[in-house]
Amino acid sequence: MAAPVPGASGYVTSGNANVASRVDAEKYLESYGYLKPGQKVTDRDFTEALRMFQKKSGLPESNELDKETMHQMNLIRCGVKDVEDESDVRGPAPPGVTAIGARVSSPIALDDDSYLRRWWYQCNLTFALTKGTHHRSDEEHMNMIESALKQWEDALREGARPHPDGVTSALTFTALPPAEAHNAELQFSFEPREHRDGNAFDGPFGVLAHAFYPYVSGKLIGKIHFDGDENWAPNKLIGRTFYYVTLHELGHSLGLNHSDLPSSIMYPFVRSGLESNVALMEEDKQRIRDLYPTRLCDLFNNARGNHQADPRQRRRGR
Repeated sequence: MAAPVPGASGYVTSGNANVASRVDAEKYLESYGYLKPGQKVTDRDFTEALRMFQKKSGLPESNELDKETMHQMNLIRCGVKDVEDESDVRGPAPPGVTAIGARVSSPIALDDDSYLRRWWYQCNLTFALTKGTHHRSDEEHMNMIESALKQWEDALREGARPHPDGVTSALTFTALPPAEAHNAELQFSFEPREHRDGNAFDGPFGVLAHAFYPYVSGKLIGKIHFDGDENWAPNKLIGRTFYYVTLHELGHSLGLNHSDLPSSIMYPFVRSGLESNVALMEEDKQRIRDLYPTRLCDLFNNARGNHQADPRQRRRGR
């Protein structure tokens, strides 16, 4: 298997032709939501899926499986789908919360429960590394994870509304010690190809990581999985992307989907030459502020008589 190399476009390519035919392309487009699983794909379906992929990737919309499109499909990327279906983006309202009840004390419109779909309903989230890798120490990984979380917290703080208790961010994050790691809301781990979440990894040089949206993901809420078959050593190409990948996957864990803008941290393809000096773009900051325009724990506590909705109840079977 060829080693991954920086692509001419500034993104990381695996050096493999994993997508080299229409059959390969159909599998790829199905994996990332452009085609429905198991559907009989007509020429029209395939052309439309290609067009959508090209548009979301910033490619010329040729509607053909050309060399540029296949090159894009062979770039190393995030494993979260680009195109979401109804089950991916909508969940029920939190237990005991009605849209009308939340609206009473809310500065944001909650009269349509489609908006109650991908939020954390706590304001402080705990995090921990539950399974590391020999390529780096757990302490190194935790330092990078904490730094990435601080970027998202700072983005929310910059756009925060005044709060009577002086709290300046809609979300804050607290590390848990190893002995309490499995109680954390956000759990980071390096996993083998098959790891029982319905999203098997593909071995080295393909998908690097995936994460799960809050509330709608059931027992997988807060899980951030890195492909354990990759070489995450700091002196290797994939290892040098760890901080970037962590920052990206945290966006999903907080509720953001992929962006079509190549400059965004939420663009699904991994830029090459990245170390730890990666920053959120203004679009990323604005999107997270739009998702958390206020401290949602206060909003729902007030609406429900101080009984906070906790999505972990579903994950842990409480």
